[in-house]
Amino acid sequence: MASSLASKPPKAATSSPAAAGPAVNVSPQKIPLAALPNTDSPNPTPTPFPPLRLPRSCILRHRAHLQTALAQGHRIYHPHFTLILLPHPSPRHKTQVAFLITKKNTTAVLRNRLRRMFREAWRQIPRHHPKNSITLWIIKPTASSLSLGQIKELMTSFLQPT
Repeated sequence: MASSLASKPPKAATSSPAAAGPAVNVSPQKIPLAALPNTDSPNPTPTPFPPLRLPRSCILRHRAHLQTALAQGHRIYHPHFTLILLPHPSPRHKTQVAFLITKKNTTAVLRNRLRRMFREAWRQIPRHHPKNSITLWIIKPTASSLSLGQIKELMTSFLQPT
């Protein structure tokens, strides 16, 4: 069997390097360190874009506040969500928000997508946030048909002072 392997002629090259054309240098460019932002300095250069997340202080984290808002808050109904507003129990707090969605008839992917879209819409309309309050958005699965722009329009219309 070893002799049969030795008797096979070597495979011919299908293409030569000269036929492929001139060699192109594809190595990544090196960026000089002076061009990179300095993250070690105490006052880093401000970026022109706002942070892409809600501040931790704006997210409702206390279960007691959530239960109080669900029990005593003012409810506004819509086919795609329910908005619950309650003045914050301690006046020195900022507005805090929570986005709730039921597990009934929804997948985790849909729940997470809806939460992300509502959170992003909320982040983009800071001037419409009610002052010193707890805001709950109970999202219904029908909201999956809305775009981000439609969610922002609905939020601003529901948060307009009347």
